[in-house]
Amino acid sequence: MPFRASHANLPCRLSVCKRRYRRPALSALLDCLYYASMAEDPNGEIDAANIRLKRAMAVQMLPVPGCEGNLIYQDGHLAMTRDRFWFETPGGVRFYYRKGANVIAELPDEALRGEFELYLWGTVYGAVAWYNGLAPMHASAVSHNDRVIAFTADSGGGKSTLAAGLVDRGYGHFCDDTLIVLPVRGSPPVCLPDERPMKLWGDALQQLAATPLGPVATVPDKHYAQARRSDARILPLGDLIFLETGNDFALTPVTGASKLTLLPQAMYRSFIHAARGNREFHIDIMLNLASEVRFWRLTRPREQATIGKSCERTAQLLQTAGL
Repeated sequence: MPFRASHANLPCRLSVCKRRYRRPALSALLDCLYYASMAEDPNGEIDAANIRLKRAMAVQMLPVPGCEGNLIYQDGHLAMTRDRFWFETPGGVRFYYRKGANVIAELPDEALRGEFELYLWGTVYGAVAWYNGLAPMHASAVSHNDRVIAFTADSGGGKSTLAAGLVDRGYGHFCDDTLIVLPVRGSPPVCLPDERPMKLWGDALQQLAATPLGPVATVPDKHYAQARRSDARILPLGDLIFLETGNDFALTPVTGASKLTLLPQAMYRSFIHAARGNREFHIDIMLNLASEVRFWRLTRPREQATIGKSCERTAQLLQTAGL
């Protein structure tokens, strides 16, 4: 578990102090201490984790080696050993990763470039994170008051649209669809920033102030887009919000054992983590999230007048709750 030294949790603890003590002079001092502590990262675990992930995702276009070794998981697309995995997309793009090395990819046809990008930053990204002691969550996230607020739901549940809409209301965009967290004993888990473009449906792109970057090749009417305001800092995770459908807008806290019941829904490709059988890490991340992060249920009507009005009502609920 990272950050065993007594001063290593300083960035997250300073962030908590900033929220608790609102006096301007003290807040300014805490700002200085917070960013200095983040920059120094005494034990180096935060920077090391971030660098390790970025290096692994620096893809090398090479022939993918054959599948071999003591497999702990195998289906029609994915095969795993404890330190390696092989993955093949429906179109035939092949990936290989060995822990400590770069992802290797084999693209049989340039026409599959869009599929390559989609799966590289989806299943492959999540698997690489799990293999490197990080926990990927199926969430889009924004930043506010030096902490991350994450929204989780099934695919198509509105995570990306809501995060993009909150950017128009003063929040910073932090990640789209996959949030990578690093467990920290005794403090909120740390979130690693992800500046990749958002993926938005056509109607959302028309109604939100995001810069269109082009279509997602393999998903009709979905488009890459750049948020007007993004946050590339490493920040603690403050709140995890589960998006649900209800009769009206409501934001309700989740407490106690209900947090552990809900939490598996938020983890990304958790079967990869389960197959590797690292029970100690599983307990660490689950307890860290459940004990140090506030959980909420956000219900919204299925029939919403406009995306903008829905995001505005959600922003009001968040502000009322102090998020």
